[in-house]
Amino acid sequence: MLLNRDKMIQELIKKGLTTETLSLFNDPQIKKLYSKVISEIRQSAIMSQQADLQRKMENANTRIIGGTY
Repeated sequence: MLLNRDKMIQELIKKGLTTETLSLFNDPQIKKLYSKVISEIRQSAIMSQQADLQRKMENANTRIIGGTY
């Protein structure tokens, strides 16, 4: 998905960056920053989902081993 500079800036502001900071970046820098921030957010979401699945599996195994299924 290719966004224009304004939309990327809006998304970065939603993620906590300030307009003052973002105004210091040129277009290629904004694109690179946006890409890295979005990549980190996606990776964090994946890791969180994996942790949730692991907890569910551990809870299921505990119930099976304990005889409460």
